[in-house]
This record gives sequence, C-alpha cells and structure tokens, in this order.
Amino acid sequence: ANAHGSISPSGSVKVREGADQTFTITPDNGYTVADVKVDGKSIGAVSTYTFEKVKGSHSIEAEFAPEDGIKQAKVKELTKSILLTARSVKTAKKNVKVTLKMNEESAAAIKELQALGYTVKYKFYRSEKKARRYKAALTKSSKVYVNTQGEKGRRYYYKARVMVYDQSGRFVAGSKLTQCKYAARIWTK
Repeated sequence: ANAHGSISPSGSVKVREGADQTFTITPDNGYTVADVKVDGKSIGAVSTYTFEKVKGSHSIEAEFAPEDGIKQAKVKELTKSILLTARSVKTAKKNVKVTLKMNEESAAAIKELQALGYTVKYKFYRSEKKARRYKAALTKSSKVYVNTQGEKGRRYYYKARVMVYDQSGRFVAGSKLTQCKYAARIWTK
C-alpha cells in the first residue's frame, strides 16, 4: 500500500496451494481508495480482493488519494455531462419567462451533485446575437428567469449554465454555456 492507507494482511503472505486469500484495503481518514492493482493490472477502487485457488505468486497494490480530489473530479465529470435547453414564453405583463429543461441523465447528474453535498445554481445569460456576446443576467437556485427589460422590437437570445458550489459557497465547476440550446423572443413592450 502506498501512503495514506493499508492492505491487510500486509507484507509477504503465505497461502496453502489451492486455498483462497482475501485482502482488505483500508484508506486513512480523509482519503479514499484510488486504485488497486492485482499482478500489475488495475481492477479499480475496491475495498477487498480475494485470490482464489492460489497456485503461484501474486501481488496486490493499493493507491490512495484525498477524498476531496476524487470528489472534485467526480463533480467536474458530472457537470460536464449536463445539457440544458432554454425555452421562453411571454408573460401576461409582456415580459419574457425563460425556463430550463433537461434530459433524464442531466437531471440525475444534478441530483447526484446535490447528494454529494454541493449546491447547484443556474446562471442565465442574454444576447442580441444567437451565437455570441452573451452577458450574465442573473444566478438563481430555480430553473426559471423572468426578463423584465428590453428594447422594443429587438430579438433577445437566452441561455444558461449550471454553477456548482461547495459547502463554503466557493465555486467548484460549471457547465459550458455552449452546451445550452438557446431560446429567443422579440421584446414587445
């Protein structure tokens, strides 16, 4: 085992030919199992491994990593997978209401981020051009934004991205704005 954890039993272990031998991999507090290699080949981040019907020499190695590092890599992977679609409608007061939609995989990724203890917010953007010059308008906890200002006769395009924050409120990851399918409305007030 490398630093920050152990394998039990440790060292050179004698096994009767044809017998099984189980090893337990235990990380230190604040660490997690990053990878386990059996005979030099990765088998993933497992907590136990059994050599079955032993007939020769084998090796087992464990690597450990800080929990935060593994967790943050997972957060970035989940956030990268989120795809949003903006949809817009006129309100009774002739404002533009933008609602975000997402597929099941994206919704599951957001739930997993929240289960990991992160806060998910949505940052809304507006532009006068379909493919560029989006300016941040507002960051919200809900997937709905109401635009109350604009120039009469001008078409506005709306997009949003997911923003992920840790327990202390520090920004950790965000989806790309280009991943969001835009909504568009002409301002009529």
